[in-house]
Amino acid sequence: MTASDVTELQFGEPLALIGGDRRPALSGERLDTFNPATGRLIARIPRCGAEDVQLAVEGAARALPAWQRMPLAERAARLTRLAEVIDLRAEELVRIDTI
Repeated sequence: MTASDVTELQFGEPLALIGGDRRPALSGERLDTFNPATGRLIARIPRCGAEDVQLAVEGAARALPAWQRMPLAERAARLTRLAEVIDLRAEELVRIDTI
C-alpha cells in the first residue's frame, strides 16, 4: 500500500486505544473494512489479538482506582464532556454507522 492509497481510504487507518495510548495491534496485523454497498475499502483497523486484549484489561484495572476516587462531580463532568464530543461529531458517527 502506498501513501496515496492510505489517503484514499475513507476512514484511514485508525489505531487501537489501549491503556490510554493509541497504537497498532501488537501483531501489526490489520483488518480491511469494506463498504458492503460498494465493495470499496474504507478503513484498515488493528486486528487486536489476545495479547492486546490482556493489555487493555490491565490498563482498565490500573485506571479503575483513580476513577473510583474521583469526586462524583468530576466524573459527571467528564462524562458530560464525552457526550458533548459525541454530539459534535454526531453527523460523522451516523455516516460511519450507516456505511
